[in-house]
Amino acid sequence: MLSGPGLTPATAVFPVGGGSQSVFISQTGTLSWGVTVVDTSSDTGYSRPLASTSASVSGVTTVPSVLGDTQTQASAALSAAGYVLGSVTTVVNCDSINRVTSQSPSAGTVLLPGSTVSVTLGRKPTPPAQCP
Repeated sequence: MLSGPGLTPATAVFPVGGGSQSVFISQTGTLSWGVTVVDTSSDTGYSRPLASTSASVSGVTTVPSVLGDTQTQASAALSAAGYVLGSVTTVVNCDSINRVTSQSPSAGTVLLPGSTVSVTLGRKPTPPAQCP
């Protein structure tokens, strides 16, 4: 049974001889888990707790807000937080020319380090249209 920050209590089944499973933890705090042997080859219902332990979780990072940043500033802020600037698109927005108007995923989202964050920059309309 796994329980702790960012986890819904869950169980994992491993074959005799071992195995492993990755768990993404989305908050800091203490994570606890127990190991129990269960005989699934018969209907005896035999189970025996073997061990339990806990570990402190730290260093969880969230996507920073880069709204209003230039592309260079957004890239630097994302890099400093452990993320990578993903796709960059543009949309006509005369109030935010060359500035980030939206990002995906949004600020505050927990992501694995190295994940990409995409942004949309404001731009002038295509001539002959003009900003007011």
